[in-house]
Amino acid sequence: MKIPLIAIAVILIFSSNSCLFADEPSELFIQLRDMDSTIFEEGFNKCNEEVLRSVLHEDLEFLHDLSGESEFDGFIKSIQENICSNPHGKLTRKVVPESLSVFPLKKDGTTYAAVQFGAHEFYFTPNGGSANRVSSGRFIHTYFLNEGEWKLKRVISYDHQSASPDEPREIERPPEPIRGAN
Repeated sequence: MKIPLIAIAVILIFSSNSCLFADEPSELFIQLRDMDSTIFEEGFNKCNEEVLRSVLHEDLEFLHDLSGESEFDGFIKSIQENICSNPHGKLTRKVVPESLSVFPLKKDGTTYAAVQFGAHEFYFTPNGGSANRVSSGRFIHTYFLNEGEWKLKRVISYDHQSASPDEPREIERPPEPIRGAN
């Protein structure tokens, strides 16, 4: 039985497209996902101020829908006083992994910055107790390349809502991420 040439071409096109458009994260997506993890897992959750200072841009601008605006030093102070020094327990932040999207910003074809959209959830663990989800929200991070290293320069943290530990909040997915392109 002979298969027409057109049928072979169609099969090849569709099978190659599935490889070309595989949902593989780009290098940029991975870098900024890892930056988010460093900032919040190390700096916020583990209260490692040295790490936090090393990944933030010196001109950091942080805008929060409940606590207002702060700059680099104010942001560090707020983390130390409100997150790391609570005598009643520890607040931790977890990103919602499937919510992350990354978009490069380019000038003359060269990436100089990137925008990351996502959602996060916050948990409070009282001293001697178990973690309970207490709120959720969304964020927009703008990272800039600074001498070859990504630094978080602009943050908008918004749509914070109290959460019941037993009722997960349905979080709409932000725009589709750019995958496979840097």
